[in-house]
Amino acid sequence: MKTLYTIIFSIFFSFANAQIFTDTTQKYIPLIIDSSINNVIKNKSYPYKDSKPTTKGIDDYVSEQSVTVIFDFDYFFKVESDDVDFVTDNINKYKENNENDTQFPTIESNIELGNYDLVGNYITITNEEKYLDYSLKTINKKKISDIAQSNKFVRSVMIHEYVHAYMKQIILELRMNNIKIEKEYYAQFYESIGSTFIEEGISEYCSSEMGELINSKIEFIPKTEREILDKINRYDIFYKYSSIYVRDFLRKNGLKKGIQILVTNKPPTIEEIITPYKFFFRLNF
Repeated sequence: MKTLYTIIFSIFFSFANAQIFTDTTQKYIPLIIDSSINNVIKNKSYPYKDSKPTTKGIDDYVSEQSVTVIFDFDYFFKVESDDVDFVTDNINKYKENNENDTQFPTIESNIELGNYDLVGNYITITNEEKYLDYSLKTINKKKISDIAQSNKFVRSVMIHEYVHAYMKQIILELRMNNIKIEKEYYAQFYESIGSTFIEEGISEYCSSEMGELINSKIEFIPKTEREILDKINRYDIFYKYSSIYVRDFLRKNGLKKGIQILVTNKPPTIEEIITPYKFFFRLNF
């Protein structure tokens, strides 16, 4: 913490002593200080047990790193997003058994690691000791080569869930400007396979672009409706294929504009999930 204060005051007094404390410098000083704080916090170490993040470590990491996650997200995608509170808990304590849900059966995914509460506008990250590491950037390089694919990093889950919050922010802005949003994207009652596919795809895309996912070298591309509806494939479809599905579109249009286009158009049908060009060809904004 001493280092943190040293950085802040050295920056502040360097401007003051040079007598260049103009409107321009006042505008950029918060950004410089934020960047300095960001780097100090990101370099902090957290505890492990049996080579995995501990519950206490996860609690501290989420509490202390939430500001850097939002800062990095805005900087990387060149957007301005709203603050959201992050909390930790063992979310599987509240998990309902949805094995009988034919549309959204239980899948091994970020659903088990975190969730965004729209009403309370906060994100819960599970503090179970089931992560591979706090961040992909802190994991041993040799260990990475032994992992085929994974999103089980605390920071990856934080980014993924934050994207859900960011999407709701974009939707609210559009609705305030009287722009029609397809109901599948803002009313949970109308949530569909297509809207879930797109939203999870955007979230995984962001985690991947920010370097917090280990992507499989073998891409799963469904070719039939049966493959999409088979719950064995749910993780590969909703979290891997969906990310590939939206990747080129979001890279071309940018994250914010891409989301605006997607949520103002009907979500893809199962046929359009299988044949992406049919979906993207009909989009307009």
